[in-house]
Amino acid sequence: MKRTGGQGPTIEDVAKAAGVSISTVSFVLNNRGGISEKTAQRVRTAVEQLQYHPSQAGRSLASRQAKAFGLLLPSATSVSDEFFSSFLGGVTDVVRDHKYKLILLPSGDTLEDTSELLKEAVRSKSVDGLILLEVEENDQRVRALDENGVPLALFGRSDRLVPWVDVDNYKGAQEVTEHLLALGHRRIVHVAAPERYLYARLRREGYANTMQQAGAEPWIIEGNLTAQSAYDLTKRLLTTGHRPTAIFAASDVMAKGVLQCAANLGIEVPRQLSVAGFDDTHLAVDNHPPLTSVSQDPYHVGYRVGELLIKSIEDNTVEHELVLPSLKIRSSTGPLEVQTPPQMPLINPRLKNGPVFTVWSDKGTIQPGRLEQGVFLGDTRFLSLYEVRINGEIMFPLHTKSDSTSLSMVYAVQKRQHTCKFTRQLSLSPDHFDDIWNWEHFGVPEAPLSLEVRYAPDFRDTFELRGTCDSPPGQLDDSSGENFDSYTYVGQDGHGRTMRIDGTPKPTNSSSMTKSWEISTSMKTGTIQIRVSWSNDALQLPPVMSWNVDLDSIETGNEKWNAVVSRALEDLQMLLTDYGYGPVFMAGIPWYGTLFGRDAIVSALQILNIDPSIAVNTLATLTALQGRTEDIEREEMLGKIIHEIRFGELANTQAIPYGRYYGSIDVIPLFILLFAGT
Repeated sequence: MKRTGGQGPTIEDVAKAAGVSISTVSFVLNNRGGISEKTAQRVRTAVEQLQYHPSQAGRSLASRQAKAFGLLLPSATSVSDEFFSSFLGGVTDVVRDHKYKLILLPSGDTLEDTSELLKEAVRSKSVDGLILLEVEENDQRVRALDENGVPLALFGRSDRLVPWVDVDNYKGAQEVTEHLLALGHRRIVHVAAPERYLYARLRREGYANTMQQAGAEPWIIEGNLTAQSAYDLTKRLLTTGHRPTAIFAASDVMAKGVLQCAANLGIEVPRQLSVAGFDDTHLAVDNHPPLTSVSQDPYHVGYRVGELLIKSIEDNTVEHELVLPSLKIRSSTGPLEVQTPPQMPLINPRLKNGPVFTVWSDKGTIQPGRLEQGVFLGDTRFLSLYEVRINGEIMFPLHTKSDSTSLSMVYAVQKRQHTCKFTRQLSLSPDHFDDIWNWEHFGVPEAPLSLEVRYAPDFRDTFELRGTCDSPPGQLDDSSGENFDSYTYVGQDGHGRTMRIDGTPKPTNSSSMTKSWEISTSMKTGTIQIRVSWSNDALQLPPVMSWNVDLDSIETGNEKWNAVVSRALEDLQMLLTDYGYGPVFMAGIPWYGTLFGRDAIVSALQILNIDPSIAVNTLATLTALQGRTEDIEREEMLGKIIHEIRFGELANTQAIPYGRYYGSIDVIPLFILLFAGT
């Protein structure tokens, strides 16, 4: 059996004819032993029938007379890469440890040139084996050398029976992509290495499959393993309208180009863009910010490749090793919320549920000295101070969202090697609010963090806050336990008002009006819950159920007007309060925050076509509260519609002249108009 095309038979032809592997043929031809006589005879018979003449170059290499092996230098861009220098350090040490010599062989401009250089090294008997990096798909260099019986060891896997060491590139790319997805990113770009390299294909597949499994669209662009190519690609990405929120580069060198481009464009990392690399070289550690990267320990890989080549040369063994990478999370990657602008301006955001309402600062605090901020119920302010501090600092939220009864905020503490994300959910109920802080570490915390709440009870009347007059002194008592503080105030009107604060888990430190928790470095996630509750026996009102309005019935066909209408309905929902006869609209907060007869009628008229039940409730409430007698101070007259009603200590002790006030203007005509419309 002969080959066609004018070429002589190859070692692969011999292996097929004898029914054995190529390495078995090589062992027989080079008298390495370890092969049964029966198998060796089949190989010799095939060699004779095919008239196969082994390559003299391969025979010279197999003689093992040089006590040295060669390392084929990779491309010029890779030689300057820090990864290669670490890999070379591992090879150099294994050579020294086993008393071999290492010869660096330059790559040619073409595959043919490289093949000739390798053949020359073999002919000169200067090396006993070869190490190849940057293994390509169906690498012709590997095939040619293996067919000629040349001992090889590869950095990169191969389907040929030669020793190789490889990093699990698929898993490494999978881990870094999962990390970015877990941070909330979906527009993640992979700046890939040239696809002809096997490791590049595996990293692409790991990234793309992970994105698809998460329901995200893969977004791949190819660089050439230089920082400049990544810089140019990143500039195009970041100067378009639909730019990514995260970039995963196939090497630390290319990640450096991404970071340089972002810095030149004034894009902050990770606040506006998360960046990750692959290799975990000194570029990752020394960069600012330090780079999240996949570590594959190039020194260890280089040492093991050298060891496997020496075993192949000396013991005729073929071994494979797949090294598992590890993800090193640093501060170049951060939560998506860090990049997201607030969804609405939060200037003194207001929450309301039933008769209670709260007013906050734009940082989600109740600031000392800000009289309009606090927790209000029945003309009493229960809190005059409420601040949550992280490491002693009041953080400004990076992302905010609010509706009538809840406030959501996201904060981030960023250190050199670490980011801690705090997701805050504050929910208001008629008799308490829950302030829940969920935290999550990204990277390795350098030191524990602390979360501290500072607070102060108040119990002042809103009319005192407005400067009308001072509240009479009442009796204030307090008590405390391991995880709570409680305050009870009994005013001159004889009514009790209480405020209590609880913390879960048990605070690390607790003192008067301050509680703090240490955020563990050993736990990746955790939750701290603060509950502030209150009661006011001067005001016993039922809660208000959710207001269900058919928004489709007032669809305008204009997106902006629809947004205005939706916000107006949210504001109306917030003002609904039940004074015992069904939900009606109270007046605005914080200074009024109670029932005003005229305002309630006008609001009910305005939404009569949307929800007539509010009009019915308004008529019932005002009928129950209409004037029953003559009172000059309160301007009350028989049948007169109430102007406003108050429940505070000053009203109850008549320090202000009315609890119920009927006003100088009679709104009976408006009442009749609403009645007729209903």
